[in-house]
Amino acid sequence: MGNEPALCGERRRRPASKASTTCSTASDFRRPIRLLIADDQEVVRVGLRIMCEDEPDLLIVAETGTQAGTLSEAQLVQPDIVILQDRLESGSGFELCRTLCAMIPGARIIILSLENTGTAIRDAVETGAYGYVLAGVNRQELLRAIRAVAEGTFYIDMKANHHLFASLQGKEDAAPLHQRSGLQRVSPQERRILPLLSEGMTNKEISAQLSLSDKTVKNYLSHMFKKLGIANRAQAAVLFVLDQKRTSNSSTTALSTKGNSYHGDYPRR
Repeated sequence: MGNEPALCGERRRRPASKASTTCSTASDFRRPIRLLIADDQEVVRVGLRIMCEDEPDLLIVAETGTQAGTLSEAQLVQPDIVILQDRLESGSGFELCRTLCAMIPGARIIILSLENTGTAIRDAVETGAYGYVLAGVNRQELLRAIRAVAEGTFYIDMKANHHLFASLQGKEDAAPLHQRSGLQRVSPQERRILPLLSEGMTNKEISAQLSLSDKTVKNYLSHMFKKLGIANRAQAAVLFVLDQKRTSNSSTTALSTKGNSYHGDYPRR
């Protein structure tokens, strides 16, 4: 952390790691998870920094309070995870999330939001976010979210989870028409993969579970994503919830928060 006081909106960069900029895996803890914090409220940035800076497996490499700063810093420091305010500078954090996902495929986005609604969570998923936490999140929950997302697990704040399930519960039209019709075109083998995705399994774990090669699993995923009109595993997990018409609002089902990883060489976006 720099010694000089930070002005409102000013970014403070931590030393960048010389290691590979690919996201940390469960078997690679030789370097910390690299974080970029993007929020237009300095008090929020400071709070997030304090929550993270004493953790040996986390490293804040940049902070910014603007959309332009988020894009430039992300390109420069190549973070593993961006903690992104959903209405940065009163703009759309979701669209910024989409841009970041396209610009830096190796980064994963956690949306920090005031909105505790199923619609907002679905918007986050549809633009490529891997996590959704509420403003005012406590330290334990934030650290859990960061580590889960770093391992590849889609994470929803426990306080927001029931709103997502309530918004999906029993709604035939919750998914766009092309996605609902796509579910009918998913092959039996692809349907076997869907629940495994929602459990956070890697391609290797799925291939072992279904006695398939890694390449075959990758091909199934690619074809399934095209059929469903989606871009990543988080979206597939949400559609799986819709398709199952869940009868419970439990925050521990379907969208795994157990810390299982599904990072790797799958077609993410």
